[in-house]
Amino acid sequence: MNIAIIGGSEAKRAELEQMILSNSNRSKAYSIVCYEFIEDEQIYVNSKVSVAFIFVENSKILYRIKEFIDGNDKVSIVVVSNRPEYALESIRLNIKYYLLYPLEQYEVLEALKRSEVVL
Repeated sequence: MNIAIIGGSEAKRAELEQMILSNSNRSKAYSIVCYEFIEDEQIYVNSKVSVAFIFVENSKILYRIKEFIDGNDKVSIVVVSNRPEYALESIRLNIKYYLLYPLEQYEVLEALKRSEVVL
């Protein structure tokens, strides 16, 4: 499974990447690419990415996610934020997975499992 981790600090991206890789076993091979998010640019992921974890730190990022969703229905999006109010906005955007930061290992794994079923 190809996974993108977008936005957040380098430390947050590394933490999430480690959580995903620490659970990886021989039956599941994860390929992870981390992207820094630049607010004035559109969100982009490689066409082989099936799951994108996107750190949301402000409402402008939610707007960029909406633009991304409108042009891409093949990527399962997981919003990660420390602001619960963004969960409601995520629901309005039809994003099925919202994780509250700080992350818990089981939440990340559950989001990955559900993303595989959706795809």
